[in-house]
Amino acid sequence: MINFSAAERRIRKRPAFSTSLLVDFALGRGLPITSILRDTGLRKSQLTDPETEISYDQQVAVMRNVVRGIGDEPGFGLMAGLTCHPPMLGALELAVMSQPTVARAFEIGIRFAEQSCSLARHTLEPRGDEIELVRDDSMVPADIRRFSLEHDIGTLVSMQRDGLQMREAIKRAEVSVPPNPVYEGIAMVLGVRDVAFDAPRTVLVLDPELMETPMPQPNPRFGRLYAVPDDIAPRCTRPHFDDGIG
Repeated sequence: MINFSAAERRIRKRPAFSTSLLVDFALGRGLPITSILRDTGLRKSQLTDPETEISYDQQVAVMRNVVRGIGDEPGFGLMAGLTCHPPMLGALELAVMSQPTVARAFEIGIRFAEQSCSLARHTLEPRGDEIELVRDDSMVPADIRRFSLEHDIGTLVSMQRDGLQMREAIKRAEVSVPPNPVYEGIAMVLGVRDVAFDAPRTVLVLDPELMETPMPQPNPRFGRLYAVPDDIAPRCTRPHFDDGIG
């Protein structure tokens, strides 16, 4: 059976800024550009052009080259993700700050990441009184899956700090990687005190009190202007998130 969602993601082009930042991260660790861009069909000059778009497979190829070059040590992907400060963050920040609640702002940020930075899919799902950010990385090649997971968590933390500028949203986490002292140290820095390793899937439990908090300056007009189309966005199944924006 064809997975149309996966097929569409591979066809759809995405901005190159995230890959450009990953290239810079690898260059800073001594990898030559020829090694980083091997078998991608990309040139370094393309990655410095804000108009450049690349394919999902090109993004995968760059990440694979980076992982092979610097090694798949725990924590490297998180370090790379924390450098993700997109040049178009001004527009993203306006979109985020215009939303009525933190939950809706968070969803916009996830949608943005899915179309630019992340190789996986994510859904926001209610479970009792909590809200879970559930990750599906089944389409991500196994040899880069850990790096990709770390990279996405780092990007999420970076964007939350830049866009929402409030306390950490992650209350606890279940992650599909084995325990490592590096992860435990990172979790403490991020304020996540409850982490379960070797989980069947990665689930981040978000602070429900924070998610319900109204944004200080909601603006429905800008919220609609910068909304990400729903047909290519992760769906949130919590009914009151659907406020008609986007």
